Amino acid sequence: MVLRDDCRIRLRGALELLQRIGVARDPQIREGFQHLRNEIRRIDSAIQQTSEELSAAQQQLLQTMQSRLFRISIYAGKLLRASNARNAFEWFGPFASLFRKVVNGCEYANDLIVFSSEWHYNLEVARMPLHAVDVGSSTEQNIAWFIGYPAFESENPNVLPIVGHEIGHALWHRKQSETLFTPKVDELIESHFVENNATSREAIGVRKHVFRQIEELFCDTVAALLFGPSFLYAFRYLLAPSGLSLGQRQNAGYPDVRTRAQYLIDLSKDQGWSLPTDFADVFQATNGEAEFGIVDGMVHQLQPLVTQAATVLLTNVAPDEFYSFDETQQVLQDFSRALPCRAPVRVSSLINAGYLLLEGHASFEPGRQVHREDRAVVLSELVFKSLELSQHQHHAQFEIVR
Repeated sequence: MVLRDDCRIRLRGALELLQRIGVARDPQIREGFQHLRNEIRRIDSAIQQTSEELSAAQQQLLQTMQSRLFRISIYAGKLLRASNARNAFEWFGPFASLFRKVVNGCEYANDLIVFSSEWHYNLEVARMPLHAVDVGSSTEQNIAWFIGYPAFESENPNVLPIVGHEIGHALWHRKQSETLFTPKVDELIESHFVENNATSREAIGVRKHVFRQIEELFCDTVAALLFGPSFLYAFRYLLAPSGLSLGQRQNAGYPDVRTRAQYLIDLSKDQGWSLPTDFADVFQATNGEAEFGIVDGMVHQLQPLVTQAATVLLTNVAPDEFYSFDETQQVLQDFSRALPCRAPVRVSSLINAGYLLLEGHASFEPGRQVHREDRAVVLSELVFKSLELSQHQHHAQFEIVR
């Protein structure tokens, strides 16, 4: 059958390419390529079992296989970008450790965590089930997590706190956090649509948008609790020079960015962090459709519940990873002397100390002054070198314990 043979030729070409390029120092990346090769072999085996006579069911099967191959090609591209020598690999290990602590724990030790540069300015997280990995006694399916970050920002550690938002998405999925809000959301939906005599179809659409907005705010909360003020600055850095900052909004399922900024400001006040009074002024509020107002109103009522849920979940899995002002000040003692930090500290403490010096909220010691135009480069080197040292210390401790 021509269609089957063409599919197998396409699969063979994909497998041969993955065998050539699937070599990397990082074991997570190597294992990711191995998994993709296993997936292709599994697809090929299923195609071989189809008969020579073409039927509607067989054609549907082959089309499904082609769709799966397309998905595999996307993940292969992410793995290839993750292994590119131009990446700033110093932060991969520490952030993977943070991801595992927050999202995986011991229960999902076989998950893969891959950081991949992307040729756009949106950070994203994607997940792929790991059918080929032996999960032992675990009843849950393990996952390959792909966290994308902007390639043009690969040398800028000040953007890294945004990864905390993507960790929030993974935590939301892993803990099935939507169930925490279902009773209250359904209560608000029923109350509004009974009073306004709206259709069930409208109610379903609003419910979907409410949950999407809640998830975004949940992820913002996780990132802020992990990275403190540095997340808010990274949030503004990435989103302010965009249409989102000018009040442009595509659908009700994505929260108004100015509302998100104000939510983060309120959260920072509750945490005792100081921010400039004009922090959110770069964002303009959205004047959207009627549905936007309905969804936004419900989400506003749910904000305290979002904060509480994210705080409790994060406390349960990683109580020692919350942003620490005192530890940031400890890092500043080294950074202000233009020295990397050798102490075992949170990754957030390193980035926040760099931010304070970059923005002029802290000063270099006399004799160590750095010109303002050189600060970004100097502080980038200090943060990355400190992250590298922390990873070496982690491996050394692991070897001693083992």
